[in-house]
Amino acid sequence: MSDSLLEEYKAYYKVRAERFANNPNYKHSYEAETNLSDAMQSCGVLEEFKDKLGDKNIKCGIALIQDKYAMRIQHYTDMKETVRLQVSIDVLSAVGEAETAMDIVTAVNKTETEGMTKIAMDEANRQLYGEWFILDRIEIYENAEVPDNYKSTLQSWANEAKQSLIEGNTFLEDNNDKWQPGWRHTPEVILEHRHKRLSPYKDEHLTEQLNTYRNIINR
Repeated sequence: MSDSLLEEYKAYYKVRAERFANNPNYKHSYEAETNLSDAMQSCGVLEEFKDKLGDKNIKCGIALIQDKYAMRIQHYTDMKETVRLQVSIDVLSAVGEAETAMDIVTAVNKTETEGMTKIAMDEANRQLYGEWFILDRIEIYENAEVPDNYKSTLQSWANEAKQSLIEGNTFLEDNNDKWQPGWRHTPEVILEHRHKRLSPYKDEHLTEQLNTYRNIINR
């Protein structure tokens, strides 16, 4: 093997490591890539590299995932996105046990897929936002100042609207039970930061509507 090719490989692995230098977000990658580069730089001939490589490539893959998910963890911590935060923590834990490149791919994909289900189940508790207008209609029907001969009609409309909320909740729980057996709608979690930050409503209005909604659907 020519010396020029060996030098090209050495330059390549050196650049791979240096791209992460002085970047605090990629400290694991810098360390792993530096170890890989050092192994290459120590070779007198290119053929030596296969004996010095060991699991250094695998460690580079794990290190990159550690760095990327560490950034996600910091972001989700700042945003108080507790469910997404836990998914990222779970990915790091799973990847830490990887021994091969396929282990890394499998661990990330499996944990992320399970995490997506957890996120979807959590966000399903925002059902109130989509049915807010029904609560407004109920309030209008039950409090409208109309002649006595119209009151029963408006009350029947209010009752129908309430029934639609109940049926909607039943459908939601039955559907999500397929993804997470035993899932139960807990609408009060929308008061937690990760949900409430997406709401355009004031806290007192949100709490008022939430209480009304929970009373109707018995949750």
